Amino acid sequence: MRNTPWIPSQRRLFLAALVAATGSWLAGCGGGDDNYQSPDLDAAYEAIAGGMSYAHVRGIVGADPGSQVADGDKVQLYRWESGQGTYLYTSLLVRIHERDGVTGKTVTGPNGNKTETYGGE
Repeated sequence: MRNTPWIPSQRRLFLAALVAATGSWLAGCGGGDDNYQSPDLDAAYEAIAGGMSYAHVRGIVGADPGSQVADGDKVQLYRWESGQGTYLYTSLLVRIHERDGVTGKTVTGPNGNKTETYGGE
């Protein structure tokens, strides 16, 4: 049996390939939260105003809500979420009356919690 020792340059090549493969694998594991593709719900909160229709709010957020629930006969609560599973998790809740439009909004997340209500009903 012939034992062939590794030549130092082969070791370096092997280690470089191992490090490159490990780095690629770790990058694919989703370790970073800075490149997630979710709507900016804080900016949407700031842009939403009292009296807006659902279509207008949907256009500002740029995505369909994750959930919708009736809050009385003529009011719907819409919830959008972004950054699920990350430190950037944000939730936007918008209350829309069928006649009066937006009557309230709440955003919670890493930038703080804000709530605003408008006349109506």
